[in-house]
Amino acid sequence: MNAPSYPSYPTYETAPRLPVAPAPAPALRGGGVPLGKGPFAIVEALLKSPASVLEDLRAGRGALFQLSAVVVATMVVTGLVMATFSGGLQVLWVPLKLSAGIFFCALICLPSLHIFSCLAGAEQSVKETWGALLMGVALMGILLVGFAPLTWVFSQATSSAAFMGALHLVVLVISSVFGLGLIGRALAAMNRAPVRGTRLWNVLFVLVLFQMTTTLRPLVGEAEDHLLGERLFFLTHWFRSLG
Repeated sequence: MNAPSYPSYPTYETAPRLPVAPAPAPALRGGGVPLGKGPFAIVEALLKSPASVLEDLRAGRGALFQLSAVVVATMVVTGLVMATFSGGLQVLWVPLKLSAGIFFCALICLPSLHIFSCLAGAEQSVKETWGALLMGVALMGILLVGFAPLTWVFSQATSSAAFMGALHLVVLVISSVFGLGLIGRALAAMNRAPVRGTRLWNVLFVLVLFQMTTTLRPLVGEAEDHLLGERLFFLTHWFRSLG
């Protein structure tokens, strides 16, 4: 007598596997829109159609120079507003320190951003990584200029350097959040997928930025005889200021 036969069911090994769709990449607005003409075209594009800036960067049509000019101009304006708190030689030193300091900060953080993104599977070149980084820093500068009227009002209403320093740090953090977000989206758009590891790099960038503001002090307050302040970790400097 033959044994009864039972229907066979697919096992884990033989069952058909459904394709796993990749995580959607954060979209950049304004794809296919050419950059406008004029000194403020790149600023408008960063705010409204950053994809057009990215396309111009990858095509090598001059956006890299324009972004650098935006960074310098916005840092000069921010520095001038910051220097109105104390006046004097700070009107010269603060814009110079901010412009040079933000570029130095970006250059310091460029290698780690490129390495982190490549280890996560990204394929953009170093030049394209630098372009994405400049897009974020330029957006930070634009936001700092947007906050400048607010910080100027407080600088004329108080004589507390500690309060003004804290206010500028808050504004810097808010601007950094938007700038770092744009860097992540630009890298994702280049690679058509989110790039892991950028969040850890964001923390490193903010730490370097905080340390740079401490190294270049005083940015708020009277100018000192020497160009750079005493070597201090930024938390140590903050605690001293509070004390």
